[in-house]
Amino acid sequence: MEGLKIKTTDGEQFEINGKVTFKDFPECGRIFYCGGQSWPEEIVTGIMTADDMENTAMAYRDIQAKIKELEAEAELLKTFITTVMDAKQVDTMQAGIFTIRYTLYESSRLDITALKNELPDVAARYAKTTETRRFQVA
Repeated sequence: MEGLKIKTTDGEQFEINGKVTFKDFPECGRIFYCGGQSWPEEIVTGIMTADDMENTAMAYRDIQAKIKELEAEAELLKTFITTVMDAKQVDTMQAGIFTIRYTLYESSRLDITALKNELPDVAARYAKTTETRRFQVA
């Protein structure tokens, strides 16, 4: 494999160009070899080549889909619990070892759209620009 990058459990990273091989040993597991170096499988936390990127992206998207499914399931459970609490008219309840709280609170936020419409110079003076990076696998 060309362009191999190995990351070990102690955080070391090795970028290696050349043929990578491995051998499985019954007594100690898989050992990776390249360029006169070797790494036992138990210390290797990542092995990736450019060819692996499509598989890695696919695995990422699969995990993201599972996360969405679990979040939807969690939301259904939350809806059930809060419906029961609303029916009992309680904001705290004990469920075995768990204390469940469903409390009302208030917060105040600035309506930036209204401020821009009514006082655009003030809004511009106090506007703060931030940068962020968005990660996407499309």
